[in-house]
Amino acid sequence: MKPKTAVLLLLLLVVAVLAFLSGYALGEANRSGMVELTVQQSADPAQSSQTLPPADTPPEPSASSDQTAPIERTGGLLDLNTAGKEELMELPGIGEVLAERIIAYRQENGGFYTVEDLLNVEGIGEKRLDAIRDLITVEAAYEDTGS
Repeated sequence: MKPKTAVLLLLLLVVAVLAFLSGYALGEANRSGMVELTVQQSADPAQSSQTLPPADTPPEPSASSDQTAPIERTGGLLDLNTAGKEELMELPGIGEVLAERIIAYRQENGGFYTVEDLLNVEGIGEKRLDAIRDLITVEAAYEDTGS
């Protein structure tokens, strides 16, 4: 083997090893955020283990976080017949005045039967309804709770 060929092969081998090590190091760095932790709890046999999400995953809202007025959601959607004023105000483009009008309409008309009934509320037009349509539903029968 000629010395020039041997040097070229050695150089290619060094480059290949460096490329492999770089890829390995990057893979390890990316994988570090995806670690799952399993906690064993022997005190409560009903919940003997629990898998926790990675540290960079935001916590899921718990149903018991709002003790005063539980949020009733169907498939993650806000039900127009059960939502309170504060919940309605979380919708884009719905402030305090519109939230109060939605509740007043609900009380005066026995609730909403379709999402499109929201167009009957003063101040809500097609554009505003289109902006929130994917966030709302009408599932529960309306009950006047005095809200």
